Amino acid sequence: MNTVIVCAVVVVLCATAQSRPSKLEKEGLSGTNEEVFIMDNSLLKRGWCKTKPVKQIIRIEGCEPAEIVNNFCYGQCNSLYIPHYNRQTPAFESCATCIPVRVHRRSVYLNCPNAKQKRKRHRYTYVKRCRCVTFRLRAAGVAK
Repeated sequence: MNTVIVCAVVVVLCATAQSRPSKLEKEGLSGTNEEVFIMDNSLLKRGWCKTKPVKQIIRIEGCEPAEIVNNFCYGQCNSLYIPHYNRQTPAFESCATCIPVRVHRRSVYLNCPNAKQKRKRHRYTYVKRCRCVTFRLRAAGVAK
């Protein structure tokens, strides 16, 4: 008797799971498993983002300039936009940018011979590491 009830429950669950549309179908993107991938795999390249050193000059009025070594970010990160068939908001969007993911504050002391305070401390943001970071376009305030 218990076996019959279990089989009936499994049949009902399978039938309801098949009748529910997938997220792809809800967005008008239905297709076979082969069609789910919109782009050819050769087009799906890995994004890359590097951290490289750069010399910067700190200038404050009344002080001698100071040269520091900081880092900057550069690279090519992936983005994707799939339009929705009947509304302005997209069915799917992903945008990535190469930005600092680890930073900390550093200080440099500038000589200021003609000022009351002969040495001034200047704090700046030091970039330690960069990476491709994904963000939502709408949340970032990009216009429609």
